Amino acid sequence: MVHSLDAIVKNGLCIGCGLCASLAGHDRVEMRWTPEGRLRPITKTPPDRATLKLINRVCPGLHTEGMDRATAGEGATLDTAFGYAQGHWRGWAADPEVRFRAATGGVLTALAIYLLESKEVDFIAHVRSPDDAPLRNVPHVSVDRAGVLDGMGSRYGPVAPLLHLDAHLAKGRPFALVAKPCDVAAVRNLAKHDPRVGKHLKYLLSISCGGESELELTWRQMRRFPIEESELKLMRYRGHGCPGPTRFETKDGRELNANYNDMWADKRFWFLQFRCKVCVDPVGEQADVIAYDIWPGGSPTCRWSSTARSRAPRAARRWSRRPRAQAP
Repeated sequence: MVHSLDAIVKNGLCIGCGLCASLAGHDRVEMRWTPEGRLRPITKTPPDRATLKLINRVCPGLHTEGMDRATAGEGATLDTAFGYAQGHWRGWAADPEVRFRAATGGVLTALAIYLLESKEVDFIAHVRSPDDAPLRNVPHVSVDRAGVLDGMGSRYGPVAPLLHLDAHLAKGRPFALVAKPCDVAAVRNLAKHDPRVGKHLKYLLSISCGGESELELTWRQMRRFPIEESELKLMRYRGHGCPGPTRFETKDGRELNANYNDMWADKRFWFLQFRCKVCVDPVGEQADVIAYDIWPGGSPTCRWSSTARSRAPRAARRWSRRPRAQAP
């Protein structure tokens, strides 16, 4: 059975990654914002049946699998929680500026800069927020350190990082992608049908993900101050420390900050999209490198029952016992 894009959206399986628009062509499918603050594909001209069948095969809302043993490489071990992995390491960006300004200790930012400066790749496909719309994440391409730094920091909300993937592959040049686990799953799906993925997309970098929130989440946070989206010059949930404050800067010079844990204490402010609630891969096991979070005083704590502790992955047990001593 081949599902239409409208059916995928209607049944709550769309995460708004943008891959369908990339494959069908932007003249046929366009990503648009919904009133709730989601990104969804709008069909302007129905894709031909062959393209729609391909979209059904690669859509991460319909298909998400674990990493293949062959993809994991020689020496990889299998963990029931984290999938195949070459190893787990504790680390952060050595560059003080990157470490301070970026989220998650600056790990992915530092790796992206390294890949460019070492000539491993020609460009990085990632996301940033436009200067005139700091809440609205958009796909972005960086070819140097300045471009990567321009996109760092967390802005929890929808983004379509695969919106231009077909165009990136058509360039025939090596590149890396920084995206969410579900986006990486979509790329792994596409690799089974398009040999350009394995040839040109050299590195897949991802984060452990708590779900992609609707913009309604941020709008409600802003009402606490209160401020309107039209007043904003900058917004971030993370960075400028670890984990750093939630920060809003307005065009008239106001700077509004909130403690990270305080912002997330009230569960009524959580607005996850439905597909996130049934996600089978929040840890990003199909990526080449996954960056997890740890910081002094971070939660949850390691107050587990003996049964839960015995079932936890060995690496997680080791990390949970020593967060305050070694976290950045």
